[in-house]
Amino acid sequence: MMKNKHSNHSNNYPVIDERLKKSIGDVSTIIVVVTIIYLLVEAFYKYVTTKNILTTTWEIALLLLIVAIFLIGIKSNKEMTLPTSFLGKQLPTSQSIEAKRNRIKAYLIESVVTSAVITGLTFFFEFIGIEVKLSLSEYIASFLGLMVVYLILSYLLGEHNIKKYNKYMEELEK
Repeated sequence: MMKNKHSNHSNNYPVIDERLKKSIGDVSTIIVVVTIIYLLVEAFYKYVTTKNILTTTWEIALLLLIVAIFLIGIKSNKEMTLPTSFLGKQLPTSQSIEAKRNRIKAYLIESVVTSAVITGLTFFFEFIGIEVKLSLSEYIASFLGLMVVYLILSYLLGEHNIKKYNKYMEELEK
């Protein structure tokens, strides 16, 4: 950490301003994303070459650990639990009809993109011979089913977090 000559009580405690916090957060995010990508590629490679899911145990365990640590971080930082759009823009937190419409639109876009990616991965695995072949109607049913499930989960979780955040903000104002 960098020391700042304008520390609070003593020169022993460094002061971190918002820019430094953001910079540290950005670097940390990049490190985590690179680690996740590496673990996914490693697990995929091991599974494809050995045809044995058990060879990917370490990678899966590390991915689960990253998720657990992320969820703990979310619990400790109220602002992180606010829903964001697919591009990372924070969604409105008010309960107006316009704000709810914007959030639902964002949830829908995210569910379509997520379903398309998962369906595309299924097609890719079929193409390289890992998955069994599906018919066009099975792909469509899979896509629509994933989209509906993801939309419902995104909506419930997002709206729960909005209510929790609004309640927290009301308590701060009292």
